[in-house]
Amino acid sequence: MALLIPTNAVEIARFANGLFGQQLGFASTNSIASDAAGLGSLNAAFNNYYSLTFGSTATKDVAASIVSNLGIVAGSNGLAKADVDNAVAYVTGQLNAAPASARGAVVKSVLDLWANISNDATLSKAYGAASTAWNTTIAAAVTYAGAVNPDLTLAQAASANAAIAAAGTTFSLTTNQDTQTANTFAGTLGTSATLQGYDVLTGGTGTNNSLTITDSSANSDILPIGLSLNNIQKVTLYTAGNAGSTAATVATFDASTTSGVTSVNVYSAGTQGDNIKASASQDVTVNASGASGTATIKGGKNITVVDNGTLTAANIGGGTAATNPAGSVTVNENGQGAAVYTIQGGTSVTVTSNGTGNIVIGSVTVPTGAVSVTD
Repeated sequence: MALLIPTNAVEIARFANGLFGQQLGFASTNSIASDAAGLGSLNAAFNNYYSLTFGSTATKDVAASIVSNLGIVAGSNGLAKADVDNAVAYVTGQLNAAPASARGAVVKSVLDLWANISNDATLSKAYGAASTAWNTTIAAAVTYAGAVNPDLTLAQAASANAAIAAAGTTFSLTTNQDTQTANTFAGTLGTSATLQGYDVLTGGTGTNNSLTITDSSANSDILPIGLSLNNIQKVTLYTAGNAGSTAATVATFDASTTSGVTSVNVYSAGTQGDNIKASASQDVTVNASGASGTATIKGGKNITVVDNGTLTAANIGGGTAATNPAGSVTVNENGQGAAVYTIQGGTSVTVTSNGTGNIVIGSVTVPTGAVSVTD
């Protein structure tokens, strides 16, 4: 999974896991955040917790406990006893190098290093798999702490998180920066947007995870800069006007740079049009129900346009290898309008029209497969 941005919520989850062997619930997480604010920093709070709990414990014993909590165990994730011994020696050395009053901050630093171990070409060979597994655990812990849940031991947390993953989870994005793991995400664009730049959204177990976006105002259908989507296969956009209004909207929706997304779906009721861009591995479906407008789709794999309104035009492909669809094209014109459908490239093309508009196929780049038109 992608590396987690070290927000306070992430740092608290790491510290609780690594030093105390716990997955915290809502109340404890908020209490630590409150302590940190009162003391001036997370480091100050962590130093205090370490001194109160482990001030009289030998550093080598604390180090051994931390290493075990991180999943650095012989026979697990390809690790040998020597790898465990080296990790214990390293953590012990880091603790011994700091004054007793500053060892909580040392633990935080060690945990941050562990979370990012994949950036080290040498260490990642031995420890990369264990670090990745731990990051997944922390992502689940952050999600868990976002709801009213009790504190758990790591053993209890593993069981609870497995049950949550099996049942599937849903998370509604907030107006803050979100770092969350779930199977289904829901967010908004436009006024009081909850889909924010630098949100880190990670799909849970399986390959059917989704993000649904609802636009609350026209001309805002652009994925925020810095948004990170991981293991999310389906993205759906509802543009302005889908609540029964005829709000003008220009859905400039570029999903081509999202890694792992294989399905892009746009539901549009606007009167101006939709401009959609996708990569050659992404299927695109556009459902248009507005009074007019133009649907323009560049790129994508298998393209489907369903016109239940009266589109003015639908432009599929741009006449070049980079802008033409890589797979099939299917158009169903159910609105009985006078739309002009222009289709470039692709493999097979199937058009079913109940309207009176023109159908132009391959004026620049012809499809490579069979063409079927029912008008």
